[in-house]
Parts: sequence; structure tokens; C-alpha cells
Amino acid sequence: MYKCSKCEKEFDSRFKYAAHMRHCGVSSSGKNNPHYGKKGHNQYTYGAVMSERTKKKIGAMSKGKNNHWFGKFGDKHPTWKGESGRSKIKQRVVNSNEYKNWRSKVFERDKWTCKECNIKSGNLEAHHIIPYAYITRAMITFKEIMHCDLLWDIDNGLTLCKRCHKKIHKMIYSLG
Repeated sequence: MYKCSKCEKEFDSRFKYAAHMRHCGVSSSGKNNPHYGKKGHNQYTYGAVMSERTKKKIGAMSKGKNNHWFGKFGDKHPTWKGESGRSKIKQRVVNSNEYKNWRSKVFERDKWTCKECNIKSGNLEAHHIIPYAYITRAMITFKEIMHCDLLWDIDNGLTLCKRCHKKIHKMIYSLG
């Protein structure tokens, strides 16, 4: 028989490592566990006493080539959800010279000043007044998007600092 260090009850265990156990398990299982529901904590092994050798073995299992996810990227990774074609196209648009030119022209027109809070320079972003997603929703290919005049219209652009840009997008998407 062993005495639990948390609830003071005596418990019996058939496990060969019972002498190393500090508590009965009932006192810290489920919702009684201080790490219950917290991300990054293993609720089941909390409080278990492990030798240094065991800790090293567990650590070695998840490193390098011993890790079962080693070298698995993209569609080879077990948690792969599939690539969104639209996000790939948008990334190509944002990296294009046309986008960079449009962005620079919007900044120059607005004299490198946030139109919402009047902060000069800093962390500025170009914002489409008519949203990119709305303009391109019926377009399928990269070529179609790149030939869209409204996307490159400087009058459809606005200079905003990062904070104001976030605030405007929250407001736009909260309206639905």
C-alpha cells in the first residue's frame, strides 16, 4: 500500500514502478489535473517520475530521422490540408512588379502618411478600398487577375499604417 501525496488516501498498485508514484492518480486526473485542457501539457503523464535514461529515450524518439514526420513537407506531411489555389495566386500577385508599382504610387500620392491616423512613414501598407477578394472573386487565373484594371487603379488604393489597416479589415468583415 502507498500513500497519495495529494489526497492523503492509501492506494494499491499492481504496476512495478508503483514505489516511484507520488499520488494515486485520481487526485490529479481529468479536471483535477492542474494542466487539464492546457495546450502543450500531457495530462496523462503529469506527475509521473521518470529516470534520466527514460527522458533521454523519449527525447531521442522525436528528434531528427527518428521522428516519424522527419522530411515530410507539404502534401507528404500527415496534417496536410491541401493548398488553396487562390492563396497561391494572391501570393504571386503581391510579389509581382505591377503590385509593387501600384503600392508605391499609392504611397507617393498619399505622401507616405496613414490616411486614418496621419502617422508619417513607419509600417505602412496599401489598402484596396474595393477589396481584392471582391474584385477577383469571379476570376480564376493569374492572367485574368493581372489584366484587371480596377486592381491597379490608384484611386482604389489607400495608405494605412498596419494598426489602422487591421482595424479597417475587422470593421469590414464584421459587417459581413
